[in-house]
Amino acid sequence: MKRYIPSFYIVLIILMISCEKESYVSLGFNSRINNGSGGVLTAAISNTEQKIILKGTIVLTEGELDIILTDSNGVIVFSGTIIAPDELQINEEFSASPGNWKLEYVSNKGVGKINLHIFK
Repeated sequence: MKRYIPSFYIVLIILMISCEKESYVSLGFNSRINNGSGGVLTAAISNTEQKIILKGTIVLTEGELDIILTDSNGVIVFSGTIIAPDELQINEEFSASPGNWKLEYVSNKGVGKINLHIFK
């Protein structure tokens, strides 16, 4: 009976390691928005990622702000314009395709705060 106990623990450890999921990585913006400000972020997506999540909040007190997410094939998968005064909650999910995805925002006299991230 005692010789089966170490074998049980070895099997248990192997099962725990093989079932471990990769944690999400967050890339994005968490900053103030000013007139004429903007940002561009490129995220490298590997073959192992199955989905991309775009999530966050944008609060605009003046002006306008454009947001664009482009996939690895250059196709715009999300775009939006927020016009002040407004608060926009974003929570979108996309099928991942390997390569470089681009998230960008451009302020057109916009003033506020952006907290927007890609989770992969």
